[in-house]
Amino acid sequence: MNKITGILLALLSFSLKAEVTVEQLEEFDGWVYGHAMRTEEEIFNFGELVDVSSKETITNGGVAELKEYTFSKGHISAIVFSPDNVSVLGIRSSAPGYELKNGISVGDPSSILQSMPISSEGGEYCGINNCVNFDLNGEVIASFTIEFYVD
Repeated sequence: MNKITGILLALLSFSLKAEVTVEQLEEFDGWVYGHAMRTEEEIFNFGELVDVSSKETITNGGVAELKEYTFSKGHISAIVFSPDNVSVLGIRSSAPGYELKNGISVGDPSSILQSMPISSEGGEYCGINNCVNFDLNGEVIASFTIEFYVD
C-alpha cells in the first residue's frame, strides 16, 4: 500500500509540472527579440543619455564598435556596425519608463510576473537563446535585464 501511495504521489507531482515545448521556447525567443533595437537612433530613444563608451571589436560581420550606452534609467550594450546596423547584446532597465511588450515595467508588483509567457528559474525567463532576468526589491520589480543572443 505504501508503494502504491508513493508511486501515485510521484506521478501526481510529475504531472503538475508544466512542460515547456521547443515551440514555446522559440516563441518566447521571438517575443524577447521583438525588444531589440536595430539602429542607434532607436537606442538613443531609450531615454536620457548620460555616457557612451566605445571600443573596436572584430566580429563575423567584420570590424565594428562595442558600445556601452549609459542612460539615467538603464544601460544598453550593442555591437554597432553602422548607425543603421546595430546588434543589441543587452538592455537593462532600472527605473520606470521602459516597458516590456506585455506592459511589465520597473516599479510593478512582482505578482505581474505571472503574465510572463513561460515559467521562471530564479527570476530568469529564458527561451532557447534569449533571456529576461528580473531583480526584485521585496515584492516590487527593481530592475530587469534583457539578454540577446547575437551571432
